[in-house]
Amino acid sequence: MVATVAVLVAGCLGHHSSSDVPTVDVHPAKDGIILPSQIAIEMAQKCPSARGEVGFDVREGTAHLHAHVTCALTRADRSGLEQELVELAGRRNDATQRADFVNTLAKELGVRPYPRADMVWDIGMGLDECSRVDDVASHRENLAIAAAGSERETPVHWTEVEAVRYAGTCRKRLGDFFDSVAKAGQPAAASTVRHELARLGVSS
Repeated sequence: MVATVAVLVAGCLGHHSSSDVPTVDVHPAKDGIILPSQIAIEMAQKCPSARGEVGFDVREGTAHLHAHVTCALTRADRSGLEQELVELAGRRNDATQRADFVNTLAKELGVRPYPRADMVWDIGMGLDECSRVDDVASHRENLAIAAAGSERETPVHWTEVEAVRYAGTCRKRLGDFFDSVAKAGQPAAASTVRHELARLGVSS
C-alpha cells in the first residue's frame, strides 16, 4: 500500500484536486537522489509569475508525498519552501527523530554531524538506507580513500562516521556493517566502534 502524506502549512500547502496545476514529478530511484533544493528550483521554474500554484509529487518505495504550493511562496522564499518539503518528509519513518538520534551519536563520538535536513529527507523518503551496509568491496575502497585523503582519516574515525549513520537509518543491520568492515581488513576498528556504540546503548 502506498503511504500518502500531505500537509497544510500557513495556508500554502495542502490537498488540491485541480488537474491543471503544473506539477513537478520526482522518482528518485529513476532520477537519482533528488534533494529538496533541487525540487524547489524545479517548482520555481514552473511558476512564471507569483500568481497561481505549483505542485510536487515525489514517489520512492512506499513513499508518496504530494502537495500544492502558492507560486508566491515558491518565488519569494526558496529556503522556506525547502524546509516545508523536509518537514513533510520528516513525518514518515520517524525521520526527524532518527536524524536527531544519528547526530546525537555523532556528538557523543566526537565526529562531525550530518546535515540535518538532508538526513531527515533521506530517511523520510527511504533513500539508500541499507543498500551498502554489508558491501565489503565498497568499504575496503572507501577506507583506503579516507586513509589517503588530505585529512588522513583513521579506520576508527571512518567507521564511527558510517556507523552512527547506519545506527539511525539501518539499525537492524548495524552488526552486518561491522562484520563487513572487519572483512574489509579493519577488524580492530570494527570492534572498537562496536563497543563504543554499545556503551551508548546501541547494540549490534
